[in-house]
Amino acid sequence: MILVDTSVLVDWTRKGDNSMKKAFEDVVLGFIPYRVSVLTYQELMQGTRSDAERAKIKEFIDEETILHLPTDLDFF
Repeated sequence: MILVDTSVLVDWTRKGDNSMKKAFEDVVLGFIPYRVSVLTYQELMQGTRSDAERAKIKEFIDEETILHLPTDLDFF
């Protein structure tokens, strides 16, 4: 399983090519299991500009994809 960071997902949604975008496309197309943390999900949702963008993220990142990390300060 791969934990995907916010910056990777932001790059993946933008036009153009870069190594992170290509690497994540390989994960998705290769059916490699990945997760996003609750914090990444929050950051993505906060960065949306429309209801359509929010819906697209909710569709792409379903409940099974979200990783609930411990929330104590020692973890971070």
